[in-house]
Amino acid sequence: MIERSPQPSEVARQLLVHLVPEGQPPDTVLDAFETVYRQLRERMALLLGQAGFDALWSRALHQVQPGVTTLPALVSGHGQGDVRECVLAVFTNCFTLLYTFIGGDLSFRLIRQTWPSIPFRDPEEQAGGANQ
Repeated sequence: MIERSPQPSEVARQLLVHLVPEGQPPDTVLDAFETVYRQLRERMALLLGQAGFDALWSRALHQVQPGVTTLPALVSGHGQGDVRECVLAVFTNCFTLLYTFIGGDLSFRLIRQTWPSIPFRDPEEQAGGANQ
């Protein structure tokens, strides 16, 4: 059986749900995802180099809000729900760019290796699994 890589938006959503439960204050969400950013940067720098990952991350931030250069600047002054949405948007963009640049399978494999305790699943595969 060939395992499909979940869509980048689904990977980002599952990462957010697993690492930061709903109802957490904005500072907790931001702190958690600063750690996630560092872990992702460390892992992807092995393949892309630090400058390559930094360029990709800058593009992901720019796609959410042009002119913003850091995640804290992006979420500054936002409420709990908005912070979660901003973080989700940036990581979705980052994963989408990774999938485009190095391919979905390799990107997803590296993401899974970075967070092996997260049981990433493809929602389409789960829905289809009942019919197989």
